[in-house]
Amino acid sequence: MKTYLDREALKTSKKYSGGVAIPTIGLATSIILFYLAVLFLFANGYLSPVFSILLLASLTFASYTPLHEAVHGNIGGTKNKFKWLDKIVGYLMSPMIAIPFTSHQKEHFTHHGHTNTNKDPDAHIKNWFKSPQHFFYGTIRIIKTHNTFV
Repeated sequence: MKTYLDREALKTSKKYSGGVAIPTIGLATSIILFYLAVLFLFANGYLSPVFSILLLASLTFASYTPLHEAVHGNIGGTKNKFKWLDKIVGYLMSPMIAIPFTSHQKEHFTHHGHTNTNKDPDAHIKNWFKSPQHFFYGTIRIIKTHNTFV
């Protein structure tokens, strides 16, 4: 049974759904430009290695938001003539996190179909922040899972 707040939230969200996700396209463009700028500034001696790594790590983390939206087909909106935007953003963002776009689509929808069960390909993430060792091996496992899922 839907509550009043659930109905109101759904009504509000429908107002903002279905259009081309210009802010997400802007985010993806900004991430690419900043990523290239950091690499250029580092290569020319304007940024230290440590600061460059921190900036690139932040940009890599941020790149998952547009990638995730592209996987769900949310960037091009509901009109088929803009669906190519999802692929462009997905293919541009995925190399930053070393995960192929097409295999991530399949893995991510499998995750949604089996969330928090033994069949969930992301089940190992629950231990990610227990220790640096868990984080390291979890990250390697994520990359392996996504690169071999198909």
